[in-house]
Amino acid sequence: MEESISFEHPYSDLEYSEPESDSDFDPRDVDKGSDAESGPIDEGDNEQSSAPSASELPPGPLALKIFKVLAVIQGNGLTVAEFLDALSWGDRDCTFGCNTLCNSPLLPGILRRWHRPPRPPNSRKARPQGARSAMEHFALECSEEILERELEELADIFQSPFGDDISEEELTSLSCPQTVKLVKLKAPKSLADFTRNPHKNPSNTILIVLAMFSYTRTHHRGKLQKLFAIYFKFRGLSAKGFGTLHAIGLTMSNKWTGDAVDRISEEGIEDDEAAFRVFSQRIDRKGSQGSGTARDGVHQARC
Repeated sequence: MEESISFEHPYSDLEYSEPESDSDFDPRDVDKGSDAESGPIDEGDNEQSSAPSASELPPGPLALKIFKVLAVIQGNGLTVAEFLDALSWGDRDCTFGCNTLCNSPLLPGILRRWHRPPRPPNSRKARPQGARSAMEHFALECSEEILERELEELADIFQSPFGDDISEEELTSLSCPQTVKLVKLKAPKSLADFTRNPHKNPSNTILIVLAMFSYTRTHHRGKLQKLFAIYFKFRGLSAKGFGTLHAIGLTMSNKWTGDAVDRISEEGIEDDEAAFRVFSQRIDRKGSQGSGTARDGVHQARC
């Protein structure tokens, strides 16, 4: 079975690497009273400075092969960037080797080193920038594209039916655990599992964030917002509070909530009247024990 590509483990090269850390800052990168790139080294480090640097060592067998390849590329009037551009679908006639590169298990390490180039052990120089800026800009574009695509996949989950949006069945049918499961199936990258804090589950928080993103696309995807609006209304949230929460996309507006509560009240009154409707009192049958309600009428018809 072909080995899958994984970006979880840092690149390791015994000849040219160093342990990864959460920060790029290393006190050894800064020389006292001098520039990190070309300043003098303290007198106490003379013994260490006398050792040959990586650039002074003779090139190894792999480096010699690379020099030959670069010479061939330059001899054909190309730069390395132009060669990679043509190889990477820049020219449809030059893509015969691109699939091999894209499916290679070495690709994650290549991309990682482009983003954060390694340094020789005990290096005092600042870490090379590599392609950090370009790769982070590209990663942001990819993240935005993934989010947009998965938000469309979630449209039916956050869609709120017009006209029946405040019914008891609609308001009470929402289950956060079940909704989280559906979101994980349709938007696995947006609702990823974060393990930075194993004592807290951020799934519900991310669910609400995705609901807010969906609501910014169209107000028809406000299922959670309507539920929160009704809840906060009956908890006594002020109009200014509604204005703040509506501005960030967490609830519906104060006007919508007021109208919805009026509709709920009217529907409740109509249901009560239908169940307990009282007819005019009968005076022609004084011996009857009924009170004249619809229920008594049904009972007498059955008798």
